[in-house]
Amino acid sequence: MKYLTVLLYFSVLLSLSQVAFCGDEDRLFYDAVRAEASGNLDQAIDYYLKASKISHSANLYGNLANLFFKKEQFGLAILYFRKALLLQPRNSELATNLAFAYEMAKIPKSKEGFKGSYFSENTISLWGLFCTLIFWTGLLILIYLFFFNTKLHKSSDGINWFLVRSKNGNQKGWIREDEFGWIIDPAPRT
Repeated sequence: MKYLTVLLYFSVLLSLSQVAFCGDEDRLFYDAVRAEASGNLDQAIDYYLKASKISHSANLYGNLANLFFKKEQFGLAILYFRKALLLQPRNSELATNLAFAYEMAKIPKSKEGFKGSYFSENTISLWGLFCTLIFWTGLLILIYLFFFNTKLHKSSDGINWFLVRSKNGNQKGWIREDEFGWIIDPAPRT
């Protein structure tokens, strides 16, 4: 009974602590939204930066990037637009805002290099298919070599050695070509 009471107290304490501390990032986020609405951009940026240390979301980084854009700090705006796009790569609004920030910062569009063309999010399915094909091809080759390939080894004196297994498959070993007579007695040809 005593253990049950302790367990009950512990679970109540745990649930109360979660209620008390769960909304810290939400509180900071909404404080930042209110500060931005009142026109205090510096305070809003501070709240967003504090919230970004606690949690990460595309909405948070997008709002932070928009604030830096309003303050004409285009480098930081680009940084936070890119962070937001990492979390939501298919968000067209963020991509458009990023392109506009590049344009306002007068940064020319770079050509997609090796990393951008071969390792972008658009080619991940191709790489997945490629890795799957390599895996299954390798596995089938190993199965063939282990189970279906007749093992033959030719020694330096020209004698062929064969890898054989016992009838139950538990033991295996090498047998010379001239020792096959007592193992496999071929039927006489007539």
